[in-house]
Amino acid sequence: MEKTKLRTHLPLLIAAIIFSLATFGAFYNQNYWWGLLNLFMVIANLAAIKYFQKYPELTTVFLGILNAIVAFITAWIFIEAGKEYIQFTWILTGVIYLFVSFRLLNLAQQKYL
Repeated sequence: MEKTKLRTHLPLLIAAIIFSLATFGAFYNQNYWWGLLNLFMVIANLAAIKYFQKYPELTTVFLGILNAIVAFITAWIFIEAGKEYIQFTWILTGVIYLFVSFRLLNLAQQKYL
């Protein structure tokens, strides 16, 4: 796999795995809206890997920001549920996706401008 594909596909694949696990947890806890939101993110990340290849960096940036937003919402749901530590993992996930998105945005600006 070439370097550009690895750089753009890896964050999306990791997000699809993370949000698929969150989807199973949400449906197991009978929180259907949260499960559907996570399922939408899984489908969006996998679709971006398969179908949106014209501007892969910009697609990864856009979905990375959406992944971060959903990760922060997930952290908030865990905070409201009274969990002790899992919300910090989701906050860290959101921060990492924001960092990766802005890093890829800088690389895309250098490539396309």
